[in-house]
Amino acid sequence: MTAPFHDWYLKEWLATLRKKQADIARDLDWNKARVSLMLRGEQQYTRDSINELAAYLNIRPHELLMHPDDAMALRRLREDAIKIASEAPRDDATEVSSGQRKRAG
Repeated sequence: MTAPFHDWYLKEWLATLRKKQADIARDLDWNKARVSLMLRGEQQYTRDSINELAAYLNIRPHELLMHPDDAMALRRLREDAIKIASEAPRDDATEVSSGQRKRAG
């Protein structure tokens, strides 16, 4: 039987956030062996464990499947897009009214 392969970046997240295996074991009250096996990709993870780890690390669950650099770049991109959209001037002449656009004029 082949050992499970994990496509997540838990080790990289721990390094980025300066956490250790012992921190997870202690703070989440997980067995040390469980933490070690998960980090090495030798134990399958569950939705509950992903959600618990993500909450503990203060990240979104899907970000565990991304390298921290990629996740942070996407966060910055999203924040910049929201900022640009909120600062964009509104053109009242093109607002939708009753399902049709008003014509400037």
